[in-house]
Amino acid sequence: MRSSNYPFLADLIAISTRWLVLLGLMAALGMSGGVTLALALALGLMSAWNFFMSILSLANRRLVGHRFINISVDVVGTLGLFVLSGGMKGPVVWAGVLALFSASLYYEVKGGALIGLLITLLEVGWLALSRPVWGPLWLPLTLLAVMNIGAGLVLGFVGMRLVRRLRGLYQKEMNQRKEAELKARQQERSRMRAMYQMTETLSKSLNYQVVLDTALDLSSTLMSDDPQHPRLL
Repeated sequence: MRSSNYPFLADLIAISTRWLVLLGLMAALGMSGGVTLALALALGLMSAWNFFMSILSLANRRLVGHRFINISVDVVGTLGLFVLSGGMKGPVVWAGVLALFSASLYYEVKGGALIGLLITLLEVGWLALSRPVWGPLWLPLTLLAVMNIGAGLVLGFVGMRLVRRLRGLYQKEMNQRKEAELKARQQERSRMRAMYQMTETLSKSLNYQVVLDTALDLSSTLMSDDPQHPRLL
């Protein structure tokens, strides 16, 4: 397990979107009246996994192979929900977005397209094995391919833009903080240097005018902070 001093932005977004998709799946299944014990267990396991990921994210920690593990769990969860809900006739035929969001955020357009293709092949494979009579699969294959791969491409593009934008904003904020801290340290060193110079001058001279001029110079130095960057007390 690895830790970081900074938040993993892709993880935060992936966790948030996973919660939204799970809520959408629960709502769709609830409105259809097709919630079975197996489906409830599958949704519960996915929710427990995302809760665990939320705890890791809050602690700025990651598993070894974090991205691969998350996408793998989402793919398995997607296939399980698709199968348990009735496949093409079920209310959550769009369950593939559960894995597509993660893949798109972690690996952008390529990840979304590849996972969309993988989900399509797995779902069509299950449809082929579950049919009592082997028949043409071109129609479900076409529908699932358009839906999953198309959604993967769109989400990959959106995820790429979103993550890069947020990383840029976060990096900009961190740079501004570093600049403010650097300037504060420089001002503090300037004050200490001025105090040292005054002490050195006073120790070498008892002339009243020299002492007064030195005190005025010190006051001017201490009050010369940039008003846009308040002094740190």
